[in-house]
Amino acid sequence: TLTISKAALTVAADNKSRFYGSANPTLTYRYIGFVNGDSTTTGAVTGTPTISTTALNTSNAGSYPITMGTGNLASTNYAITAANGTLTVNKALLTVTARDSSRAYGAANPTFTATYGDGFAAGDGPGTLPTPVITCLATATSPGGTYPIRIAPVTSPDYAVSVADGSLT
Repeated sequence: TLTISKAALTVAADNKSRFYGSANPTLTYRYIGFVNGDSTTTGAVTGTPTISTTALNTSNAGSYPITMGTGNLASTNYAITAANGTLTVNKALLTVTARDSSRAYGAANPTFTATYGDGFAAGDGPGTLPTPVITCLATATSPGGTYPIRIAPVTSPDYAVSVADGSLT
């Protein structure tokens, strides 16, 4: 007696990535283990697998499972298993820029403020970030000229924040 066992076939979720605040990409999968020229188009497997993730467009930056299931897949020649994947939510890109300011010689520095680029996502706004620390080395006795207005690095769990200096004249 010759016994022919089913070959191992895996339906595997493809890893995906996106930025915080963006919609999830289309979840896709692939088959690993077909032999003898078999494929889904040759009828070696019928049915449809299941695939899902718990991540929403408002989910924080981080990793989320892509859950792969065999659904109603069936095959005469293959023992089918599922392999999960990972959806990586990357930090959204955002720029914070110090507003240019001016004052007269001998006057105190004005209150420095910042502008925010168009990178906010998922309904967020400036209040989502810590208040930026903005400084300038010019004092009331500094001679006339241009001085950099600097923004200290800003950290956020969901944004990769770059900062841009301004100028005090």
